[in-house]
Amino acid sequence: FEDCFFLDFLTVDGACVGATTWHEKYGHQLVWAKRTILASGGCGQVWRETTNPSVATGDGVAAAFRAGARLADMEFMQFHPTTLYVAGAARALISEAVRGEGAWLVDRGGRRFMLDHHPDGELAPRDIVSRAIHTHLQKTRSNCVYLDVRKLPNFGTRFPSIAKLCADFQLDVTRDLIPVRPSAH
Repeated sequence: FEDCFFLDFLTVDGACVGATTWHEKYGHQLVWAKRTILASGGCGQVWRETTNPSVATGDGVAAAFRAGARLADMEFMQFHPTTLYVAGAARALISEAVRGEGAWLVDRGGRRFMLDHHPDGELAPRDIVSRAIHTHLQKTRSNCVYLDVRKLPNFGTRFPSIAKLCADFQLDVTRDLIPVRPSAH
């Protein structure tokens, strides 16, 4: 179905039985199917904090729901624990490798808090780190926590893209903490 544009689902008695499409050469087409798979892109824009492009609005999920599709496992959205948090700017990933190199997550008072949530601290699985940051933000009524990379030797050499990204926002990784928060990814 190359060069076809999806228009809508075909439904009978509330069940999806195919789709209607539009093709420049063949016009409207009815495609009947025992199973219909919709690959429509993401829905990251549903979340306030996201690294997803602005077009990832979940329209495909909404269309499937309206056509009677049974939605499942919607809670399994991937979250990245540490995205750069600069108010008004798009979110950008700060690699988990930074924590793997020894960076600490600290709050605005400089207190390392991840060990309160998991024995592996910053090296806990990403869902645990994301949840711990979210919990800490609520508890402290803060907008972000911080990655402390100041003690990491050669950070700019090891992570040149992240160092440049931070520098673009006047953050000197040798002196400044990096403001982060979880984002849909």
